Amino acid sequence: MISPVKPLIKRKVKDLAHYLKEGQMNLSSGSYELAQENFELAIMMDSSSSEAFQGLGDSLRSLGRLENAVKAYEKAFKLDPGRPLILERKAMTYLAMRKNMDARETLMRVIRMEPKRREVWHLLGLTDLRMGRYEEALDCFDQAISITPSDKFSHQGRGDALLEMGMFREALEAYRSALSLDPEMPKAKRSLARLRDRIDKERHQKRRDRLRQSIDDPQPKELEGLDELEEE
Repeated sequence: MISPVKPLIKRKVKDLAHYLKEGQMNLSSGSYELAQENFELAIMMDSSSSEAFQGLGDSLRSLGRLENAVKAYEKAFKLDPGRPLILERKAMTYLAMRKNMDARETLMRVIRMEPKRREVWHLLGLTDLRMGRYEEALDCFDQAISITPSDKFSHQGRGDALLEMGMFREALEAYRSALSLDPEMPKAKRSLARLRDRIDKERHQKRRDRLRQSIDDPQPKELEGLDELEEE
């Protein structure tokens, strides 16, 4: 008696695309340990996958394993040097590590590859702002705004640079521009409050200077209204 033929059971083979997709889904959901695992499995299947190494870098950066994230991005870019996004992520990692000069140099490489990349100009502006290079930061934010005028974050950054340069009126206009794009933008609101506090301090200092000058050179007209100045 001939035994009946059993139907073949199709076994689902998990390929590179599966692990890459799963890894990206894990990243989106905040499951960074699982994302790391899936990207490592993808690399085991194909060690020449730049996308897998970039995903691994993203996972490690989200987990706070920054040194290893940098190494993963370097490997990804070596495999595919035509993808400036990898360098952008690497620069973001350097910023998280407070390696501002490394971040700046990396961002400049991206700009040479893609000079119209708004996000990179914005990041470079933030880097220069952190380094105290306020004029350079202002130029970067202006570049970002010229590419995308509705970039509220670069209007905010522009205000921060102008504030540090002592250009209060211009900073006020920049913060107002950010709030016109997003009236509920928390940072712009805080910055406006900080600017008003700075202006109040400057006014108070000027009044104190005028008061000292009047005391040092007491002319009758100059002494008039000193009580009002003190009350103010």
